[in-house]
Amino acid sequence: MNPIYWYVIYIIFGTAIIGGLIYLFRKRIFSSNRIIFSKDLDDRPINVINEKTTIEVKNEIRIPTQAEFDLEDPNEDKFLSIHLLAKAEKRPDFNLLHTKLSANGLSFDDRKKVFIKMNTNHVIHFYLLNGEAEKDLSAETSIAILTFLLPLKGQNNILKVFENMITLARNLATSFEMKLLDDDFNPVSDQTVANYKERAAELDINLGNNVARRRIK
Repeated sequence: MNPIYWYVIYIIFGTAIIGGLIYLFRKRIFSSNRIIFSKDLDDRPINVINEKTTIEVKNEIRIPTQAEFDLEDPNEDKFLSIHLLAKAEKRPDFNLLHTKLSANGLSFDDRKKVFIKMNTNHVIHFYLLNGEAEKDLSAETSIAILTFLLPLKGQNNILKVFENMITLARNLATSFEMKLLDDDFNPVSDQTVANYKERAAELDINLGNNVARRRIK
């Protein structure tokens, strides 16, 4: 037989052997590194021969707790607000205002220069402050606008707190001949108050506050 044919046979035979060895090597490597995908990512496992396999699942997915996210309170720095606008010729006297507010259970914070309404557990219900930017409440400062702020954070009955706040605001408006305005500085009507109450009730429900749902009058 011609020697060139032997060379061809040797090449074919050698290629077959090398190909077989590569196939066995690859099969062994991939079978030893089999990955089981969590069923939370898909309805069926990927690359799994038997669902009862004993291979350890390394990438199990679970729902993390809220504390692990370290998220800010969504109600941080959120308020319900109403304003009292004084007449230019008749600004409220600070000392008279102080007396009236003290009689209604508010205390004055000398450091922050605001009035604060708290419950017996020292949870702040609402603030009353000077509505003009960069101005404090004091005997030395003319009062043109008073602003009530009801912080949503930490409240367990926003509707009740708002009702107390609007009652006091109306009382001050009458006593000092001031105009009651909403958070957009529009005059407050009975419908405006009703809208505020609806909003407060919805916030109580959304925040899961343990208060009974009742008809808002």
